[in-house]
Amino acid sequence: MNGQSSTAVIQIGDPVIDQQHRQIFAWFHRIELAHSRGEGHELIRTTLINLQKYVNEHFAVEERLMKRLGCANYLEHCQQHRELSAELLQLVNDYESGQPVLSIELVHLLRNWLIEHINRMDASIQAYLVPSQFETSGR
Repeated sequence: MNGQSSTAVIQIGDPVIDQQHRQIFAWFHRIELAHSRGEGHELIRTTLINLQKYVNEHFAVEERLMKRLGCANYLEHCQQHRELSAELLQLVNDYESGQPVLSIELVHLLRNWLIEHINRMDASIQAYLVPSQFETSGR
């Protein structure tokens, strides 16, 4: 599954969160393309760094929304965010230090973890959403 075909899996009903999910998968897709084309270390490094930063920004937005909505699984959800964030940071650090850690399998593993997280954890946010809340979810 590439970044484009992941779209159907990642809709939770909040336009800001849904757009951020699409962007995260687009970053994963860029890494996969760069890797498969044998593109340079610097391009992959920059893309990994951008992915890691964007994921952290997204997690902050999503956690603010969940807190505001009073989502019951807030703490567990945040813990999963911390785990993925740490994995991405480790991947960036390893890649920058020259360790041959980036493999397409690793990218697939992280992307699939994210799909599972969105389908299981983020989907639970839907029960708390009402249309009037959409306008403030990006704050």
